[in-house]
Amino acid sequence: MRNRLSFISLLTILLCSHLIDASSKAQAQKVKEVKVILNGGAPINLAQGQSKEIKVSGKNLSVQAIEVTPPGGIILRETKEVVLDPKVQVQMRKGYKLLSLVIDVDSNAQTGDRMMVLVTPEGRTKPQSISVRTHLPTISDLKATVISRSKREIKVEFTFTDEAGDITPEMPPQLLLICDSLFMGKSMSFTRPETLTMKDGKSGTITAITKFTGYGLNVCGLRVTITDKNGNQSDEAIEWIEFK
Repeated sequence: MRNRLSFISLLTILLCSHLIDASSKAQAQKVKEVKVILNGGAPINLAQGQSKEIKVSGKNLSVQAIEVTPPGGIILRETKEVVLDPKVQVQMRKGYKLLSLVIDVDSNAQTGDRMMVLVTPEGRTKPQSISVRTHLPTISDLKATVISRSKREIKVEFTFTDEAGDITPEMPPQLLLICDSLFMGKSMSFTRPETLTMKDGKSGTITAITKFTGYGLNVCGLRVTITDKNGNQSDEAIEWIEFK
């Protein structure tokens, strides 16, 4: 009798384990991974006490919330669809949307690296690394001039501000320039300033020249960021360029 009870108990445990495993697998299958392009593939740096607007694109995309790990001090304030320039509209894949997410960071948010997931009606995105910093440099008054259309060579000029004073002629920032046509390809260029002129201890102007070799399209969205010596990266400044 005891052996029979032991056998029944074991059978019950195995059956329950099977049901739990099957339930877990069914639950896992319900959580669909949603594929998106977040912030153009560029790093996402946030600053304490500031808001950040990032772009995300995907098929029939709708973002309901964000989940940040570890949590605390970062919230999604607004989601809106971006009205595209007619020059870009022909570049978009059919059925895809470009959204703007406005993220607020508390002034007391813990600095350091975290992971962020976008929650949509269709499922969740892969975790995306983000970083909270004490400050970020800024770019304004971006001007782009095509020097050579055949060589895809351009000159950029802009004003920068860095509250910590980490950017000087002796400590120039690294420039990242991306010629991007959304889903039709992009070309990247890392460079240093040709000239860096200080206005005061925290701001100045920068000029740089670069080529986008291998980029075959006639129109692109030029995205420019700068990164100081401590790895603090600015938001993007964007200017449309026509090579034709």
